[in-house]
Amino acid sequence: MDKTKYFKISQEKGLPSRCPILDYCRRRAQTIYFFSDYKEENHTNDFVQTLINAGELKNDYVEKEININGEFPIIMKGPGYGHFSNMCPEVSLFDSSNSIGYFANTACTDGTWGKEEKLQFKISAEKHYSECLEFSKYFFENKTLNQHNTTKTKKTECYTYLMIDLKTGLHKIGISSDPNYREKTLQSEQPEIETVVHRKFINRKLAKDFENELHTKYDSKRIRGEWFDLNSMEINEIEQLMKE
Repeated sequence: MDKTKYFKISQEKGLPSRCPILDYCRRRAQTIYFFSDYKEENHTNDFVQTLINAGELKNDYVEKEININGEFPIIMKGPGYGHFSNMCPEVSLFDSSNSIGYFANTACTDGTWGKEEKLQFKISAEKHYSECLEFSKYFFENKTLNQHNTTKTKKTECYTYLMIDLKTGLHKIGISSDPNYREKTLQSEQPEIETVVHRKFINRKLAKDFENELHTKYDSKRIRGEWFDLNSMEINEIEQLMKE
């Protein structure tokens, strides 16, 4: 499964393009550790601290860690052969510096390789992050929380949007359960406001997570609040992210 197919599954399910718990998932952390050479640098038997020191994990990882649910990642390596299973699919697909050879650029979770085999590399299983038990638990808990917090709200769907002020050329990155209504409310204050693109999510939490990703990515271009001074290349990037 390549990135195009992976993103298509995310879009069809109304989910973020990539796993929203990526930075704090222990399955991903162990996959990076097993696939890479950091084991050789680990002199403390603390693989988490080793990955934090290497810049692979965020400094607040320990406080926010999401534990593994289900089967644990396993790897066996030897001279010219190896086997792994139950790994995070996003490491092989997106993290080429920490993936294993042939398995790079695939959403591979299980595989084998060996010089004695006619087929030296074999992908045994591929997954989308939505199939991981860690995400399923995270999604269920947040969906339940969302339902409690929105009992008075009829619509659970939410949109992340990009709007432009034609007068100033500034762009607004925000969220709304109804971007068309939001556009009209802004137009009452500033008539030159128009929606450039928006993306629908199945709940407000996911839309907010995606909004936060964009705010962080373009923080250096922030003018005030949710308004950004974006160039044409950055606008195209956001449009592509919204469509993935």
